[in-house]
Amino acid sequence: MSAERRYLPTSRFACSMSSAVRLRAVAYRLTAVGAVECVTVHGEKVWGLTSSGRGRLARARRAGRVPALPEAPQHRKWREQHEAAAGQITQLTAELRGSAKQAQRLSGRKRGEARDLIDVLLSLRRQCTRLAWASHCLYEWAEPGDAHADIDIAQRRRKLGVYVDYWRADER
Repeated sequence: MSAERRYLPTSRFACSMSSAVRLRAVAYRLTAVGAVECVTVHGEKVWGLTSSGRGRLARARRAGRVPALPEAPQHRKWREQHEAAAGQITQLTAELRGSAKQAQRLSGRKRGEARDLIDVLLSLRRQCTRLAWASHCLYEWAEPGDAHADIDIAQRRRKLGVYVDYWRADER
């Protein structure tokens, strides 16, 4: 394998069955004309351009015939979460402040309803978690590149200690 070749592991493709069928047909056509090859590297199947494929790609680029690639799924997930967080962080902060004021009022009473305290506790927990996730999405989750796979959202939430998707309306 030459040092100038770049291969894409087949395990990086996350697609539906119909798109996999279309992708496989394109891969077979490109393989038949010698533009791409599939090889095994360190026990993993990977795809890469052949020298003929690199030449075809260079000619197509010079001619302006290379279509723009669709947005990568990992980038789309980052963008959607980032936009949702940006649109909601001000509201989330205001809601948390309101619940904190309510908790402060309840703590000042000599006698109170235990249920009221539990309701405020649950509300504070949910709101703190939502604000923490929004903050993570806006300020800590760097925009992913295409060179390496990004960890998925569920893994990010586990690392942060967030186990519920609080963006969904039915969980608010």
